[in-house]
Amino acid sequence: MEWQDFLKHEAANARLSPKEVETLLVVFPKPGTVLYQDRKIDRSQAKNLSLNKSTTNNIQLKAIYQKFNIEGKEGNELEQLGKQLNQKFDLQLYLQRPAKLVREKRFEEYGALLSDYDFIAAKVQHPEFGVYALIADYNGLKDAEISANLEPETVRVLQLIQGALRLSAHILIQEITQLAGQLWGRLLLYDLPAIQGLLAKAKQRQVKSWVRPRTTSLDPAGGVLRQTLSGHSNSITSIAVTKNNSIGLLGSCDGTVKVWDLQTGTECFSLEGHCCAVTSVAVTKDGSRVLSGSFDKTVKVWDLQTGAECFCLEGHHQAVTSVAVAEDNVTVLSGSRDGTVKVWDLRTGLERFTVYGHSKWVYLIAVLEGGSMALSGSSDGTIKVWDLQTGAERFSLNIRGSAAVTEDGSILLSGSYDKTIKVWDLQTGTERFSLPGNSSPVKVVVLTKDGSIGLSGSSDGTIKVWDLQTGIERCTLRGQSSWTVTRSSESQVLGLYGRYPEVMSVALTEDGSTVLSGLDDGRVKVWDLQTGTARFCFKGHRDRVNSVTVTKDGSIVLSGSHDGMMKVWELQTGKEIGSFTVDPGMGSCAISPDGQTIVAGDVGGHVQFLQLESPERDL
Repeated sequence: MEWQDFLKHEAANARLSPKEVETLLVVFPKPGTVLYQDRKIDRSQAKNLSLNKSTTNNIQLKAIYQKFNIEGKEGNELEQLGKQLNQKFDLQLYLQRPAKLVREKRFEEYGALLSDYDFIAAKVQHPEFGVYALIADYNGLKDAEISANLEPETVRVLQLIQGALRLSAHILIQEITQLAGQLWGRLLLYDLPAIQGLLAKAKQRQVKSWVRPRTTSLDPAGGVLRQTLSGHSNSITSIAVTKNNSIGLLGSCDGTVKVWDLQTGTECFSLEGHCCAVTSVAVTKDGSRVLSGSFDKTVKVWDLQTGAECFCLEGHHQAVTSVAVAEDNVTVLSGSRDGTVKVWDLRTGLERFTVYGHSKWVYLIAVLEGGSMALSGSSDGTIKVWDLQTGAERFSLNIRGSAAVTEDGSILLSGSYDKTIKVWDLQTGTERFSLPGNSSPVKVVVLTKDGSIGLSGSSDGTIKVWDLQTGIERCTLRGQSSWTVTRSSESQVLGLYGRYPEVMSVALTEDGSTVLSGLDDGRVKVWDLQTGTARFCFKGHRDRVNSVTVTKDGSIVLSGSHDGMMKVWELQTGKEIGSFTVDPGMGSCAISPDGQTIVAGDVGGHVQFLQLESPERDL
């Protein structure tokens, strides 16, 4: 049935008036556009240029007519509306083109489209698609037929672009304008013609001032880091992953547990129900249930498929600090600030028994391999190992700090505030040996899966790597966070700043007339040094400003903030003319004497070399 005949059929059945039929023919001359604007219909049918009776019930023509406020429009106005709508739907068809090219086995066109900056930018910026839909377009590379029909270099290029987009997704969903800078910062090191062409076009397409990385300053595509997940409004307290590594769960002080698809990097849904911070999350081995412990003294059990709350385990007198589940998917353990460990039956939601013995709050619960033993760590300085069936204590280890256990439950590695690291035999409860060499309290310890290597993180900023077979230190990993404060040599400048909000950083113009101060409330304040009065503020950061600096000629100001943004401002107008985002917070920034190169250090210890680009002028 052709489109015109279809509309007449709807009119004959009193579903459309003759006027509506006439109007729809003008506004929607192509049936494909109607199919696409109605999201309830299977989009695979959109390739047909004619409609049949089977689609009649899916197309809500009345809704289409009303949605675009067609009533009352006539003549040129109606034709103009039709052109606008058809342009919109043609763009949607274009942005869905990768899937069509795969279906039609037009693999070279598929590779060319997904390495075109214009297509990438259009899809990222489109409100109905966005960066995650774009990332999914590259999943066609998993098809052996597609990879086999593309040049190996093309496959590599597409994998790198997808990797760069995945690494930048959490930034792009908030700051679409960062696309060009993110691609430059993650792809510049790859000397591949298609990559360099992509970056050149990204630079060419900028119509406003922007900050361009001069080196691969961000975590590069193709590296160890795969993606960053963001969305919580407060600190993340706990993480769990399903056995097949497909789903990740993040518990937060905002009282929620977010469920993430780790293959696509998208949030599935949020588990909401706790009235206080979530302290711990765990997932059953079969991946069907999620457990969350909270400061509200409860453990909630959730259905991982639907996100629905199954039931709530209540009985602790203080905050629940740790939860764990045994391999039988039935036995649940919870540790609390009340000093107890409770064992629950997941089938009934009833408490089996309570383990007493700790004199202070329990911060760690773990079930050892086999499910016959469990251990609990407490702030009373002990780790207790007990029988999971009877609740009887087997032995107790005196440890003040952190601990890690091998997967088979045979070895425990402990790090202490007294700067010591010890290796314990969990079968006998005896100390095997102690590891020397720490100059500061040990904050965290980690074991490899086979228990051959241990890592200890200390408050002195180092991570030591140990051979647990010999007790010998293999190496020390040192990181450094960069924090810069620029101060004037003139003491009177220090008298300009009040105690609240706190001044985090200071800079002075070359002529000594203007002082800039970065504040902990996210503002940059501009002061007149002659009068001691504040001229105005730069506003835009969401967290404390760790660093401010000014160009030699006093025209441009840079501000680096803990919110991960470095902003570029015109000093005379107070106008923001550029910005750049990094994954961790921005610690410091500086600009070369010639005003060409920006150097920025983040709190993760990375340094970025950037250049401010402008279509109108070079800085």
